Amino acid sequence: MLPPADRHLYADAEQLLRQYQGHALGLAAAVNAVLAWRLQRPAVLSFDHHYCEVLVPKKGPRIEVFPAATASA
Repeated sequence: MLPPADRHLYADAEQLLRQYQGHALGLAAAVNAVLAWRLQRPAVLSFDHHYCEVLVPKKGPRIEVFPAATASA
């Protein structure tokens, strides 16, 4: 059985998966997003930019993704 804090994290991640059903979003990405939103400055280290393209909260800060996306020719 998961400890209470882990159950809340998992429940919040499952809610994100339901909310963004149909997008290429897995459980690991959902957990990373939930954890990022719990930070004072929401950020993740990832080359997967759906954190800022798909996971856009209705209110509150967007997740910053590092390294930042760059325009390539």
